[in-house]
Amino acid sequence: MRSKRRSIRSRAPRVAGVLVLLGGALLSGAALMHIEAHASAPTPPFTECPAVGADTSCETLIVINPGGGITAFTDNTQGPYDSVEDTLIGVLNQSTKPVTSVTLSGTTAPFGFDGDGICSGLYLATPPCPSPAPTGYEGPGTSFSNISADVSTGTVNFSPALASTSSTYFSLEGNVTAQTLTAPCSPSPGTSTTGTVNEFLVPTPDSLPEGIVCGPDKNLWFTAEGKNNIDTLTTSGTFSVHSLLPRKVTTPEAITAGPDGNLWFTESGINRIGTMNTSGTVLADYKVLGNNVQLESITSGPDGNLWFTDEGGRVGRITPSGVITLFPLTKGRGADGIVTGPDGNLWFAEVDGKRIANINPASPNTITEFGLLAGGPTAITVGPDGRLWFTETNANKIGAITTGGSISQYGILTATSEPSGITSGPDGNLYFTERESGLIGQMDTSGTLLHQFPLGKPHSAGPVGITGGPGGLWITEEGGNKIANLVFS
Repeated sequence: MRSKRRSIRSRAPRVAGVLVLLGGALLSGAALMHIEAHASAPTPPFTECPAVGADTSCETLIVINPGGGITAFTDNTQGPYDSVEDTLIGVLNQSTKPVTSVTLSGTTAPFGFDGDGICSGLYLATPPCPSPAPTGYEGPGTSFSNISADVSTGTVNFSPALASTSSTYFSLEGNVTAQTLTAPCSPSPGTSTTGTVNEFLVPTPDSLPEGIVCGPDKNLWFTAEGKNNIDTLTTSGTFSVHSLLPRKVTTPEAITAGPDGNLWFTESGINRIGTMNTSGTVLADYKVLGNNVQLESITSGPDGNLWFTDEGGRVGRITPSGVITLFPLTKGRGADGIVTGPDGNLWFAEVDGKRIANINPASPNTITEFGLLAGGPTAITVGPDGRLWFTETNANKIGAITTGGSISQYGILTATSEPSGITSGPDGNLYFTERESGLIGQMDTSGTLLHQFPLGKPHSAGPVGITGGPGGLWITEEGGNKIANLVFS
């Protein structure tokens, strides 16, 4: 069993409330407006939509990319499904986290519903429709809100949240194409080598901040392991403390945004998984039964459930209603960081087994493991190149693995830097925390170390978790009792 000193978490950014401003111009053929340079282009037909009216598939497909950017595609062989103006639109989430909504705007009054939506009953090939479908333009798991007075702007909501690798569809009046993107839980791009680090002192002494995630309310949520709190930080620097006491010493570790719009976290001190709403109220916690259980990381899966790791040699699944199932590892031990991969599998690090492994949520009784590695991997995230990137804390390396199992490893210049958390940045690079050296490293997808950003007190900061959020990247400083913000300029 590794020491607590080596217990590091993966913090991949969550995409939520994506704002897509759409114009009225059409794209020709299967053209695309390239908002993020790292999306893989799907090939028409876009079968995320069923046949409706005159269309056999989606006319427009909106793809949310691994780094949180967006790319829009139009298939010019598919015209309006009503043969006049109405558009069949698909949404594909290729990011690593659930998406709760997209806000659309256009010049053709796309929200001026006039009764001939895909779920209005006017078409022979009526697709599965939600109940109720008040406008008739909804698709599976979708609804509309915040429609402007001139019906040019509105929000498309996904309930449950659109999971990673999942898709859905809906209809609007008139065609639209993506022009700009604002993703509240994704940092804005900039010239990262001129970035600025700001630090915020956690008001409760000795909090030991560790796991961090951007929540559905666009605030930063982090675990305060030393004080049994789940704390919140706004981008303006205001903290809120949400105590888990007077319960037993819970030792909250990792935290993620769930598909139900709540925060979910692991409690290693009592072997429970807790859930809290954005008001800071603990809704429930669920006991994980088994021998030698030591809970580590947690993430939202593509199946609408939460998936977590147990250092005792298991991967777990918990439904939003609290039903828990454990799946034992076949070779390794010490399961740690976990993330949904671009292939729809859950990928996780085995720090004691020195392996990277995956589990298919559709057939979870089979776990595939890859390795051995030079050192025990800890945190893991999806890179902008579609590979899974991970930290090897004890080997002082950053690694990457393809979904086919091919592994590459890259050294870090700073000796004994102890790389810990890792996430993708908005510029197509990887960012990771260096716990011992107190630096934030920047590496491109070829494995070249580009830059290192120092924190205020490098050798006492102890940066651990890292995630994307409004205003840049956000980092927990366990040693310095601070939250740092790397702002791209």
